[in-house]
Amino acid sequence: RWIYSLHMFLFFFLSGYLFHRKPKFTQQFITSTRVCLIPFLFWNLSAILISLIIQEYTIKDALIYLFWLGEKISWNSPVWFLFELWWVRLTAQVIFPVFPRIFTMLTCAVLGYFDILGFLPFGLSILPTALIFFLLGNETALKEDIFLTASPKFHSYFVIVVALLLNVFLAS
Repeated sequence: RWIYSLHMFLFFFLSGYLFHRKPKFTQQFITSTRVCLIPFLFWNLSAILISLIIQEYTIKDALIYLFWLGEKISWNSPVWFLFELWWVRLTAQVIFPVFPRIFTMLTCAVLGYFDILGFLPFGLSILPTALIFFLLGNETALKEDIFLTASPKFHSYFVIVVALLLNVFLAS
């Protein structure tokens, strides 16, 4: 049961761990679109087509669900994370060279915890929370040699910080 409450945090952490920034934004955009956005659109458009054929939803409803224009998750909810991962990868490509990661994580924590952004279309409301765990995963990958050779005291602090972050986002 507890793994279910952590699976999306873990997904974004592992995605960040495996993320490699491309030299150019256009390369990252093309790669992210190919591996995240196209499958998301394919599966959602397929579900929309089937729902329109059986007259379960109107075209207006379908567009609202597809692009998260209402306060509901995407049309085909099992693949919502692909659209969010697309946003996270593109955001990371832009902010990594500009802002210190700790500043980015703290900013995202404040935005996510206090729900400052409110509801935003296109899944952008979820971006701060997803970005924190993506950045944690990426930072762990970059510092892997330091992390593996670090003292037990460092590991204790790392676990405490991650536990506090999880508590903040699971409680909100």
